[in-house]
Amino acid sequence: MPVATRDIAGRTHAGRWSGRYDGLAIAFHWLTALLVVSLFAFAQIWGFLPRGPARHLLQGLHVSLGCLLVAIVIARILWRVFGSVRLSHPGMVGKLAQAGHGVLYLLLLAMIVTGPLKRWAAGQALNVFWLFSIPSPLPAEPVLRAPVGFIHFWAAWAVIVIAGLHAATALFHHYALKDGVLRRMIPLR
Repeated sequence: MPVATRDIAGRTHAGRWSGRYDGLAIAFHWLTALLVVSLFAFAQIWGFLPRGPARHLLQGLHVSLGCLLVAIVIARILWRVFGSVRLSHPGMVGKLAQAGHGVLYLLLLAMIVTGPLKRWAAGQALNVFWLFSIPSPLPAEPVLRAPVGFIHFWAAWAVIVIAGLHAATALFHHYALKDGVLRRMIPLR
């Protein structure tokens, strides 16, 4: 059943799944996805590598891309709150979509807080693309490294699982329901 929705700029979108996200929201979405998958893959791969240059390189890239993810997530949240087109979903589907997005945002925030904390607890700086370092604002607390690492590890797995469900749902909408949901987030028309 068609439902008219209104975005924060006051534009009306008629139809159940009409409208498109703006270019910046689409860019933030796909950059976040690319960074999350890359960060997860690097962490999984270095677990199989012996200590040495390759493992150190992947860990350095993980830290650097993690810092980039922090910036993207903060910009994404600010854009979502202050500038992005909001497309609503009617009924229970909309509530489930909002809940899923909310959980993803909370898990991303947990990861971007615990990642640096884990490193700082060990007394290590964040080296960003080998260009500059962000020293720890806190004294080293090695005893905190394990519990913070535990949260970081499981938040990462939860993000991967929920993002996988998110992608599967989008594909179900696109191929089974043929309702245009996926087209709203595709960069090219």
